[in-house]
Amino acid sequence: MIFYLLTYLGKQEDREMSEAVCPVPPQDLYGALIHFHEPKYTVVGINQFWNTISNICYLIVGIQLCRMKNPLGSILICVGIFSTLFHATGRFGYEVGDEIHILFLIHTVLDNTRYHGNKWLYLMYPIYVTGLIFQDFREFYILLSSVSLIAINELKNRANYLGNIHHYNDMLGCLLIGKFFWFLEQSGYFWPGHSIWHAFSALAVGYAGLIIGS
Repeated sequence: MIFYLLTYLGKQEDREMSEAVCPVPPQDLYGALIHFHEPKYTVVGINQFWNTISNICYLIVGIQLCRMKNPLGSILICVGIFSTLFHATGRFGYEVGDEIHILFLIHTVLDNTRYHGNKWLYLMYPIYVTGLIFQDFREFYILLSSVSLIAINELKNRANYLGNIHHYNDMLGCLLIGKFFWFLEQSGYFWPGHSIWHAFSALAVGYAGLIIGS
């Protein structure tokens, strides 16, 4: 219900711009804070078809992690669900649901390292809410990048300690390849890049789960 109400908090100018370029009913567009270059509504009723269906990667990996009783599994499934809804509708509330579960995911990774029980981790959430208030995606991206780098370093230390550095190398490779395509898409050079990012980032979380679950 909270995420549904948040769909009405998007930027007015973003809604107007979206309505100008997309032949869809305006009630389906509530000004997400990040925009993608995939052609919209090539399939009736779906805002971004390929960015939507590629979220199945999160669901598949999440289900597999759940079967292994890995703490990342259920959160990754939630990421997949909200990301699917976000790309299918363009609604701001689903974007929030997607992003907050990504932060939950990183929080859980860090909570399974030497940062276990560290109350400073909860600072992520008021910082994120500040970005929502100012409706600026850059704040979320900076926050996400910062905590992700910390998590990557902690996973490396844990992998070295447990002797499964190959899982870390696989995870890092997936993240780098996926991020390359993410930047290509955001730069406007290759619109399918975000769908490819979904696949590689899902694999990266899978490898992270293997590290913390060891």
